Amino acid sequence: MRCRLLSLTLALAAPAASANSDWLSGIAAPDSAAIGAARRFEQSPYRGAGSGTDFLPLYLYEGERFYMHSYAAGAKFGELSSGRRFDLFLRYRFEGYPSDRVPESLAGMRPRESGIDAGFSAQAGGGWGIAYAELLHDISEISRGSELRFGYKYPFRRGRLWLQPQAMLGFRDANLNNYYYGVRPARRRRCGRLIPRAAAP
Repeated sequence: MRCRLLSLTLALAAPAASANSDWLSGIAAPDSAAIGAARRFEQSPYRGAGSGTDFLPLYLYEGERFYMHSYAAGAKFGELSSGRRFDLFLRYRFEGYPSDRVPESLAGMRPRESGIDAGFSAQAGGGWGIAYAELLHDISEISRGSELRFGYKYPFRRGRLWLQPQAMLGFRDANLNNYYYGVRPARRRRCGRLIPRAAAP
């Protein structure tokens, strides 16, 4: 199990209903396209890897029944105006070993690559906010793992400023955790207290 507690999405566009954990969902106005850029900050879960940043060019298209983002594409179903929505999507998973600076805790380990997830999500929304659930599975055969997520968003606007705090809880299966955080038995005996996970294949 892995938990992500809080992420923030900040935009200067009219919000649309967003039905999953994709932070770009709903940024572009309905039936429109947008381009932009973002910098992504991440604290690595691997000991000694520190934090990293990515520069992400943003390409957004938000149609009535279809959307395409820089790292995701999906189809929307349901009564969008009522706050009930279902999505089928493909999304890039930002996860894997750091490639620019390998920490000592990962010395001798095979690189773990990012994958592509196929997912299904459902949401219910109202004046109290937006609750969603989504199920993801790796279809790139990188980890062959799955993840179940539950989340809550509360978007609000003041003028042209739109702020959307999000809290999310994720439950990951053994395949997903083992691929990204597992170690070989010999390595586990030497530094199991650093990365106490099941043995990787």
